[in-house]
Amino acid sequence: MAGSLSSIVLAADASVFTVGDSVSSADTRILSAKETRNSFSYSAPTKQIDDDDILQRIPSDIYMESVPKNNEQLQPSFRAQTPTQLKTNRKATIDSATEALGSMSQATAYTPLCSTLSINTAYSLNGTVSGGQYCFHFEVTERAKTEAFLIGQAASTDFALTLLRHEDDGSFTYMGGSDLAGNANESVLALTEYGQYYWLLDANSSDGSAITFGAAVNTAADSHELNDSVAMATVLADGRNVVYGNMDGATDVDYFLFTSLRGQNVEINLEDFYGSDEWIIEIWNGGWTPVTGPSRLTFSSSGVGVYARVRPNPLVAVNPTHDYVLTFGSSIDHIGNIEVEGEPNLARITYTYWSTPYMTTQAHNLLEWSVRVFDSSNQPLSGVTAILAMGTEDIAASNYTAITDSNGTASGIITLPDCSGNHGIQHQSFGFGGQYWWSSTFDLGAWAMAFPESMLIDDVGVSSVILGHICKQTLIP
Repeated sequence: MAGSLSSIVLAADASVFTVGDSVSSADTRILSAKETRNSFSYSAPTKQIDDDDILQRIPSDIYMESVPKNNEQLQPSFRAQTPTQLKTNRKATIDSATEALGSMSQATAYTPLCSTLSINTAYSLNGTVSGGQYCFHFEVTERAKTEAFLIGQAASTDFALTLLRHEDDGSFTYMGGSDLAGNANESVLALTEYGQYYWLLDANSSDGSAITFGAAVNTAADSHELNDSVAMATVLADGRNVVYGNMDGATDVDYFLFTSLRGQNVEINLEDFYGSDEWIIEIWNGGWTPVTGPSRLTFSSSGVGVYARVRPNPLVAVNPTHDYVLTFGSSIDHIGNIEVEGEPNLARITYTYWSTPYMTTQAHNLLEWSVRVFDSSNQPLSGVTAILAMGTEDIAASNYTAITDSNGTASGIITLPDCSGNHGIQHQSFGFGGQYWWSSTFDLGAWAMAFPESMLIDDVGVSSVILGHICKQTLIP
């Protein structure tokens, strides 16, 4: 990553990033026996996954159709990490110095193993030698996305950079490493919780000239970081997902992966409630393809993984306090098991006695409703909003909301008030072991069912159904 400091430090807030004093390797506070690499025992990964390798395996036969939505009401949910390239895999050896560290708790005063430096500050280190190993400590006081960087190497200088976290039990956790060929800039991006961290700088070769290093710590990272690459994309669950996210900087990119396990249709949409066009959303379909508005993806086979990414619009200033809302997952395809019913012991007014309009649903004081929601593979969908709209001549129209459970079922019970009845009829009805005559008073009304997160093209819902609110029923002798 060649370039200036500002061009490679992804996580730094420019308003707090400073340039520190030079640090000399001749200073015994910085270079000492306990600060050599052999004091740090940790395990590095054996292989790093390359984004290009992943994308080349993804089929490019996704059909995307932009369609309108019923409603813009969405309910949110998420984010994950980035890879670094390693020229070689390094493993440190446990030695007696490590065991001497003992168990250290961050709840007590912490004694750094190396000189402590500040975050969001660029330091200059000079006087290094080939084969030298240099260690520095820094503290992170709250959850953040941190980029450790090493830049400004001379042509004959080649450093490797490792980022470690010191755990409470004295062990070390490998947070990432970078060892690019030659004097290329090194960078490690990691999600850092509160704790103690170390830079390890290994001089593969050095002419003694100054190098610049530091840690840019960005506390504006959202709850789904790190997910700044394809390899570390946030994996979304089977079903319908709604995700909140933000851009913590101008170079932040959020990646997501959803797999159509059964070949079901997939919905993708990005909501911008601020109306400032701050974000761009794209899917991988043989290349990064923009998503323009609510879109439905269809597939020719099952098990297809779809990568999506959200990135800042370069024409609009980044505002980390603004959240986007990403809908990505199985689309609502159809509904079933629709039930809207009143009390079972009512003397129903049949079509023979009242047909204009016919009261399909009749209830006195209790109206129970339920519905199931499915994707295009007939799999139940959880987390979907179902709305029953209901009103009568004397009851103001209201919306009653429920969310589908793991079985795809949304349900509710509505208590209806007593009424006097704007209409009356004498009718026969079965009940109490026979057919009897009844005198009934009632109000007319209607109910309908809607799914605000569905797409209009799928025509999911129930249009107006006539409701009879039974006020009083009297058995005629």
